[in-house]
Amino acid sequence: MSSSRRISVRLMIKNTFVLLCAVVMCVLMLPRMEASAAENGSCGDNLTWTYNGGRLTVSGSGAMTNFSDNNMPPWYKYADEITSAVIEEGVTTIGELTFFDCKSLANVVLPSTLREIGIRAFKGCVSLAYLNLPGNVFAISESAFENCASLNGIRLEEGITVIGDKAFYRCSSLTSIIIPESVDFFGMVVFAYCENLIRADIRCPIEKLPDWTFYGCNNLTAVGLPDSLTNVGSLAFYNCPSLTTIYYKGEVVDNIYDQIVNHNDDIISNGGIVQDDVDPNAGTASENNEDNEVSHTTVIESDNSIITVGDTVSYDEDYTPTIREEEIVVTIVNEDGWNELEEVLDEIIERVNDSNNGLDPGASEDVPVITVTVQIPDSTVPGEFISEYAGENIIVEFTTSDGSSWQIDMSQVDKEIIGADEVYDFSYVLKDIEESIEGIDSERVYGISFGSDHDFNVKVKVKLGLSNAGRYATLYQKNGSDYENIQNVWIDTYGNAWFYLANIDKRTDYFIGIDVKGVSRDNSIVPPSMYGEYGGSGLVDSNGNLYKITGRTSRWGITGGQFAMYVGVALGLMILVVAVIMITRNHMQKSRAAAKASAGSEKAMTDEDLRDKIMREMLEEAREKDKKPVPQKKPDKAVKRSAPKKESGKGKK
Repeated sequence: MSSSRRISVRLMIKNTFVLLCAVVMCVLMLPRMEASAAENGSCGDNLTWTYNGGRLTVSGSGAMTNFSDNNMPPWYKYADEITSAVIEEGVTTIGELTFFDCKSLANVVLPSTLREIGIRAFKGCVSLAYLNLPGNVFAISESAFENCASLNGIRLEEGITVIGDKAFYRCSSLTSIIIPESVDFFGMVVFAYCENLIRADIRCPIEKLPDWTFYGCNNLTAVGLPDSLTNVGSLAFYNCPSLTTIYYKGEVVDNIYDQIVNHNDDIISNGGIVQDDVDPNAGTASENNEDNEVSHTTVIESDNSIITVGDTVSYDEDYTPTIREEEIVVTIVNEDGWNELEEVLDEIIERVNDSNNGLDPGASEDVPVITVTVQIPDSTVPGEFISEYAGENIIVEFTTSDGSSWQIDMSQVDKEIIGADEVYDFSYVLKDIEESIEGIDSERVYGISFGSDHDFNVKVKVKLGLSNAGRYATLYQKNGSDYENIQNVWIDTYGNAWFYLANIDKRTDYFIGIDVKGVSRDNSIVPPSMYGEYGGSGLVDSNGNLYKITGRTSRWGITGGQFAMYVGVALGLMILVVAVIMITRNHMQKSRAAAKASAGSEKAMTDEDLRDKIMREMLEEAREKDKKPVPQKKPDKAVKRSAPKKESGKGKK
């Protein structure tokens, strides 16, 4: 290869590299989701707190401040907006009144270092459904979970020694509870008015069941009492009309029976006290006959899961049963819990099909939809579970530890698109956006990012807090420099916005505007909880689709706007590269011709000389196009000429 050609190739590579760097810099400088400033402060000698977009985080080490009615937590002003909380590793206590009356708080992550939950710490957290208590917790103080009306998934680990008065008072969704043997203080009124409590197993070695322990638990069916028990406190089982079985292997059976009957209007018979090795964990049930229908609830608990199954069966004149409703509430403790759920779910599917003469899902309105609410300890769901039940007449709602709720109609899921080996992350992060965004005319905007991609229809519940209840929310996605309106929904009375999305892309920047100007409420989807006030409404497009496509519109993982932008950049880059090649090639040919013509009269040019010559020629061409005078060429270094003598400054006028 000649020296001139080598130089031209080098120039081409250099210029192309510069252009590529410029393009990469432009792409990297594309604006991303704006972050807002978070409010923060201290909440203990070595603890700090941060609040942002409904999420409260406590960091540091040691005990949290014990707050009081006259000294409420500094984040109490956000009580209606806090939807999730993360107590990080190192924190040893949750102070008194920490989350008092946080009605929107749905999920809490607790550290393994936690030792104590303070007085009224979670009182009034009516949206809190699941809590994974670490094994190091030894004390649950008075009224710690009072009136947590949604709490139905909680396990008390061995090692707890104190359960204070009214600890779970009015936890009306609680279905099952086990009091570990390690408890040495068990307070009064602990489970009073837990109206959906089906079974309870008290294993701690107490001598007296405290007063009002199960007062008003009208669905309580079976209770396990410790052998050490000799007395039953006043009204401990009062108004427990469903109580049929008590497991007790102590020595004072008659005494226990008399005390229960005296305070329970003789609901339980003497045969209801069992003195054998029947395990109350095997499952218990309550039944209620009404209009030829029987409602039946069973609770099955293991070290891996807590599964509550409720069904409604109707009977015709020939007493032939037909299942009308199946509802399952599950708390997954570990990976083996998924296997236990599948075993129960398979049995239910078979029973429903047999009950309805084997009709295929959707073949008849009489075939019931099986609803499953699964509370998971983190935010991940195995793709194997979704793939297993894709196409079945099941609606599953996953509730995660970080405040996310996701509802999937399995009958609409295509099994072919589900990766059985994948793990789906059902989570989102919500952030306040303090700066105004051009294109979203709203005084309040949130940024929302999702944990993973989803290629199936999903109904996502985003907790926006009670301060936004009754307003309407608009979901946007960022498409280049534009903000595309995806869907508009009403926010329900609990501060939840349910969005119907056909797919989700974790790389897409999503935003939620509250009461956006120019967006009509008439075009907003009304949630079922507000049908009574505003009527049912499900907005569909011209094709009858309710779920909206977002983010990815292809398997390549990019949106239509991103695809157009990247194609434009690629085409522009190709044009520039071709232009550089053509210009360089043209000058290379000219230089080679000129070098060949002068080869007989001039010395061979060095690489540096030829590069200078090419650059001068390119400069001359540019100047000729601009019709500017071309400066005199300096003599080539290869041609020796005598320079004119410099005149002295003397003699000048």
